[in-house]
Amino acid sequence: MSYRTIITSLILINVTVVSAKSNDCPIKLSQHSTDKNKSSKPAMLLYTNSQQDGVLGEDKETYSIDAALSIECPLSKTNEYMFAVEAHKNDLTAKETDSLALRAGWSMNRLNDKHYRVQTSLGYINDYVKDTKSVQAISDFEFLYEDWYVNSPWIGEISAFMWSPVLAVEYERFIHDPDSKEGGVLRAMYGINSTYSFFENKARGLYRIVFDASYSYWHNIKDSDLLELSNNHELTTMTLSYIIDKSTEYEIALSYKYQNGEDIRNKIADNEFDQIGFSVSFTFK
Repeated sequence: MSYRTIITSLILINVTVVSAKSNDCPIKLSQHSTDKNKSSKPAMLLYTNSQQDGVLGEDKETYSIDAALSIECPLSKTNEYMFAVEAHKNDLTAKETDSLALRAGWSMNRLNDKHYRVQTSLGYINDYVKDTKSVQAISDFEFLYEDWYVNSPWIGEISAFMWSPVLAVEYERFIHDPDSKEGGVLRAMYGINSTYSFFENKARGLYRIVFDASYSYWHNIKDSDLLELSNNHELTTMTLSYIIDKSTEYEIALSYKYQNGEDIRNKIADNEFDQIGFSVSFTFK
């Protein structure tokens, strides 16, 4: 890709409000509502200053956001339902992103004992760039594996590795299109998320270096001919973080993030970009 965006200043905020009563519903501000690998990541509120590769005098300033405000209410120890508002906006990159989603869903989380999680959700999405509105039904199946064979006995003393394959089925029905190309598309999604943490500080109870990597691939199984959609979509994301300080109430880190591809689920346009900055997360109880 000839155009690459370099973000020179970045603020990330993650806020979780935990009610005093365990049966109440916590309110969380995070990066995504349906992607559990990103729902624990800080929401991204960005002021950016960029330059197009090889073009002088093309500096550009803008604001962008990747955030989901959700309410998660437990039904039992492993089941919960969720309501969320999710927004993604970035007019810095070569292809602009501007979308808003309303979602409701249910999940069964057995990652701690059975190493799997199931989540279903129904959402309404407005893509302001393409001027389309659609309804999405999503079913995610995630499997968790920890301390894989890459952890040799001596490395395992200072590091931890986790990876989780993800399978999903998505149906999206377009209910508004500027060219009246309404119809539906059935997709399959295959992905893998991984986290490698090392240089553990046992006295502080944290790992100093955390590397996250994820890859997602969507393929159209069946779609309406009138929609004229691309059959395949790919997204690669990598983040390297140095944890400056961490407690049960906050985390401060210096992070570098690289992203290449398209998030068709959340209407994030196909771009390649880098982000460098500090991330701060808070938990209020």
